[in-house]
Amino acid sequence: MASAKIQDAGPRSQPAHGGLTAGAVADSTNDTIGSAVEEQAATSKEMTRNVAAAAVGSGSITKAIAELADAARSTNAGVTETEQAAGQLADLSGELEHRVARFRY
Repeated sequence: MASAKIQDAGPRSQPAHGGLTAGAVADSTNDTIGSAVEEQAATSKEMTRNVAAAAVGSGSITKAIAELADAARSTNAGVTETEQAAGQLADLSGELEHRVARFRY
């Protein structure tokens, strides 16, 4: 009885409902899978490019931060020198004031 049902099903190349053969359905499925794989590959390549660009950007930011730190150190050194010079000027001012005071009547 089972063999009668198999024979009734007919060969795979016969059109199924809607006029599609099993081979056509398989071809369509393969095409769909192939397209999806191509899209995934393109997406992966784009993601790789974006990650590489982000890495370059991170390197530029790191370099800029290092340059900013160097500038801050230089500014700090300049402030220290200016503070020392101001102290020396205050000392000289006091000495000059003392000397001028000797000449008053």
